[in-house]
Amino acid sequence: IAVIVTRTSPSEVSKKFFDGMGGAYANILGIIITATVFVSGLKALGLIEIFIDFIISNPSLAGIGATLGPFFLSIMTGSGDAASFTFNEIITFHANTFGMSIENMGSLIVLSGAIGRTMSPLAGAAIICAGFAKVSTIDVVKRTSFGMVLALITVYIILAM
Repeated sequence: IAVIVTRTSPSEVSKKFFDGMGGAYANILGIIITATVFVSGLKALGLIEIFIDFIISNPSLAGIGATLGPFFLSIMTGSGDAASFTFNEIITFHANTFGMSIENMGSLIVLSGAIGRTMSPLAGAAIICAGFAKVSTIDVVKRTSFGMVLALITVYIILAM
């Protein structure tokens, strides 16, 4: 269809397609690797452990911590998975101690990480969408942030309260 619509040679369409996919793929892999290294650095510095110890020491704040921790970490790294895995590996098994079910706390962490990634100017999807639209990733984030904050509040109300 692309060949017919653009009236170009199939080899040229294929070449442009793979050039575009290669660039997008390289950007995404770079972000994932960078996010993983960043989270590993935060772990090595002990910052993640300090935050999680704070949550464990203050069970009444567990829902807020399980919401805001992965959310902000995802915004900083551009990867919701890195933040979600980090928090789920360390604090979800303490959910009963905090008066939450493991399912609700795990879901809260994963959804908060995904919402944070959606608001991150470093996220692969934001970079690709901004490239297609020929705008900055900050412009994309400006468009998504209000809805994502509402989603974060909704997720917290449903799963943590």
